[in-house]
Amino acid sequence: MWPWINETIKRSNIQLKALYALLQTAEIMKLCNVRKKEYRKLITKEKKAYYANRLHSSKNKTKFVWDIVRKVTNKTKLAAPLTLIINEREITSPIEVANNSGNHFSRNVQ
Repeated sequence: MWPWINETIKRSNIQLKALYALLQTAEIMKLCNVRKKEYRKLITKEKKAYYANRLHSSKNKTKFVWDIVRKVTNKTKLAAPLTLIINEREITSPIEVANNSGNHFSRNVQ
């Protein structure tokens, strides 16, 4: 699921879960919090290294960066189709929409 997850992160996750299972004293709780911070730092470090390596080996760096931005922000390239209603006729063709919009603005904007 996440390509930056490696064996070190998996082991750290298992240790963290085991410590949480033993939560009984304040000392163990402090140790869990320390391990949790280490775990998050490890994930951040591996994630940065993964994407830096992918970026470095990418042939089209700009496209790669925008793909990551879209992935992180959950945006897609797809947009809802634009439709116009002119003289009670629905227009969905992108070319016809563009032509009618251009005609409208060239006639009505002085």
